[in-house]
Amino acid sequence: MFFPRLTPLGISLLALFSGPAIADKDAADSPENCRARLEKMICIVEPVKNVFGHKNVLDRKCLKGSERYSSVFNEIFLTYPKTLQTVMCRLNRIFVEKSFWASGYAHIKANSIGIHQDALDKRSKLSDWATWKEQLAYSRSTANDKPREQLPTVSARLPLSLRGTAHFIVTHELAHFIYKASRASAKGSGSFASLSWTGNDNKAQPQTLPTNWKRPCFYLCRIPKYATTRPSSAYAALERSAFVSLYATRNPAEDFAETLTFYVMAKLPGFQYLIRSGGSIIDIKQKLAAEIMRPKVRYIEKLLRRLEHDR
Repeated sequence: MFFPRLTPLGISLLALFSGPAIADKDAADSPENCRARLEKMICIVEPVKNVFGHKNVLDRKCLKGSERYSSVFNEIFLTYPKTLQTVMCRLNRIFVEKSFWASGYAHIKANSIGIHQDALDKRSKLSDWATWKEQLAYSRSTANDKPREQLPTVSARLPLSLRGTAHFIVTHELAHFIYKASRASAKGSGSFASLSWTGNDNKAQPQTLPTNWKRPCFYLCRIPKYATTRPSSAYAALERSAFVSLYATRNPAEDFAETLTFYVMAKLPGFQYLIRSGGSIIDIKQKLAAEIMRPKVRYIEKLLRRLEHDR
């Protein structure tokens, strides 16, 4: 989940961060120093009315026991390519929210990310959390309403030592920092946004999605949940499209974050992520290798190489 803040385009990745100002930045960003910093970043917090309108979110009191999640974030950190390690290392805070209306967030102004505590404790298995989130777009108004068709499910697998849900959410939120630090968010030719989106209203290009495609809603919906009467039709269209997930069709920022997240996770040994709906099965590893995804995958690969060189 992304909350934008205007940032100069084309700047160095590290220009966004207010991490340790050390002359030898390679030493500051070394895995050993970063892992030591991570434990100090983690902060369990009580909920506030508006995280993004809070006077100084970094002054929120850290509750006892915050350090118990240090191993989770250290394990995630060690799986990352150097660019993502640098972004994570330079954060001011990793907030563990005791209550929040979404699974996570990127607070660029505070140079921090947040993750719902339930994603670490109650829905730590990626399959459980991913199925829950996938079905949010199809939530019904009452528990007694019967769906006209079975809701989508996700079967996912990661190395056994990893908390899959936390890995997905943290990677997704860090991706938003990269999105704003690069030209990925720029309008016009050459940007990531231009690959599937058009105009200032961020409308998805038709490609293989239906021309009447409606942007799905997952959180804080002011309108009814996703109106497609047959989920399998939506996922059949998604399977043929240049989007890795239903959430990616929300806007260019989420499209980038989802694509980068799956790209990074697909490098992990034993990774599997299957979305099932009706007769459609979207295998994310196969999806990333598909011809229609090639422009986006190449963009991600080139961007990560460039940012690694610039760091």
